[in-house]
Amino acid sequence: MVDPQNDEMVDPHNDEMVDPHNDEMVDPHNDEMVDPQNDEMVDPQNDEMVDPQNDEMVDPHDEMNSVEVKHKGFWPKKGDIRKTFERMSGSGIIQRKDLYLIWEQKHFNKILPYKEFIFDMLIHLDILSEQRRYDTKTGNRLPVENFFVPCMLTQRNDTSFMANECTPEKAISLAFVFKGTIIPPALANRLISACLSMWTVKAYEGRKLLFSGFIGLSFDKVHDIVVCVEANKILLYIVHRTSNGLIVPDIATGIKESMFTTLERISEFYQSTVHAISSSQKLPFHIEYACSRLECHIPEEAAFTTDEWICHKHKIVHTKDKWNIWNQDQVN
Repeated sequence: MVDPQNDEMVDPHNDEMVDPHNDEMVDPHNDEMVDPQNDEMVDPQNDEMVDPQNDEMVDPHDEMNSVEVKHKGFWPKKGDIRKTFERMSGSGIIQRKDLYLIWEQKHFNKILPYKEFIFDMLIHLDILSEQRRYDTKTGNRLPVENFFVPCMLTQRNDTSFMANECTPEKAISLAFVFKGTIIPPALANRLISACLSMWTVKAYEGRKLLFSGFIGLSFDKVHDIVVCVEANKILLYIVHRTSNGLIVPDIATGIKESMFTTLERISEFYQSTVHAISSSQKLPFHIEYACSRLECHIPEEAAFTTDEWICHKHKIVHTKDKWNIWNQDQVN
């Protein structure tokens, strides 16, 4: 973190930025808030540091109920700050004035003079994400009022969008597969924040498709994007309003490249917090393409070198031309 007064790096153990072990503000890279010893907010996902080299940790959703109860016990009993936490846990949304109100507590008195700088830094680190809004008549972007805090969102996707819209007839899919058994929640949260900065959240049946580990986005009037986290995979779907045969290949290729570049940047950031990165260091994920039924997957390297692939579950034959829709830059 940079000290806004002298443009130098700040030692987390001095009085400029507060050490997370000193009962005050924590490093924003951890997506945590306040030490529970102070009856304030704690890390809503888990209480552990993640080693991005092995991506191993306990799935926080396995014990979501007990975790949620535990953290609510550390909230203020009443007042505006508690109302803010309640809104965030339900929708993941916070306004600038609400976060400034939280920072007015005594635990944050060292950072309050730099609140605007730190707020901008949280956006830069994808811990906060701007929610884009556009004028429906002019198409112009409107001022940002709400910000998304993905690490605070606990509501799972309970809509019918995946069953009714993201179907084998309308969608194509690929997966970013990570090493280990689960993706670190902080990494997934940063990805969802980054997606919000690139595209607009889709509304479906009167609800925004924004949930824990899941986001639906509108690309244009006929193309939608879905990103969801399942175990050690980040699944990317492109959904056409009527048929996946009408998906524009250049759009699919561009979305894939944007997601790959974003995941590459986020992964390198987390690796750099634990180990020095060399130019030859491999990324912690690889790409796999989904079969026509969106369930089986073939690694990208095998997909390019195999003339025909038969998915193991459905016994459907796929030729390597099927993957061209994701790779128009290599086809043209």
